[in-house]
Amino acid sequence: LWYFRKAVALYERSGERYQRARALGNMGGVFEKMQKLDSAIVYDRRAIELHEAVGVASTYMAGAYAQLGNLFLRAGRSDSAFHYLLLAKDIDERLGAKRGLYDHYLSLSRAYAQAGDYKLAYDYLNRGAALHDSLFNVEKSRVLTEMETKYQTSRKEKEIADQEKLISQQRIVN
Repeated sequence: LWYFRKAVALYERSGERYQRARALGNMGGVFEKMQKLDSAIVYDRRAIELHEAVGVASTYMAGAYAQLGNLFLRAGRSDSAFHYLLLAKDIDERLGAKRGLYDHYLSLSRAYAQAGDYKLAYDYLNRGAALHDSLFNVEKSRVLTEMETKYQTSRKEKEIADQEKLISQQRIVN
């Protein structure tokens, strides 16, 4: 927390609101991990105020909304939880930020289940599962492509080394 407080003070002196909002959100996350939910809510709200003042809908802004929404969900304040979780979802949908959306869908599923709306809870759980599968397949394809490239590169390097060795041997003979 000490470093985050120093960062917030530096960003405040320099007038940098966006980075200060991120640092405040990080502080909220630390307080949440320490089980100090009231402090976490205060810092997350301050982070959101700055994000809104900057006016740039970013994945960090969506994350701040989601963090606050999840805090309210843990505190049993479902109206506030829905408000912030839906804002987070809307931003990440507009940005195409699938990893964030996956988390928001799962949070909304928990929120609807907690509120007793099991149909919407199930719907968001299915959305999250589908997105997870999509993200996993994209990552798996990337890893497989990378492995294939490494294999092909290694094979070509061996071919070149073998050819150079053959040429060297032929020079010695001649």
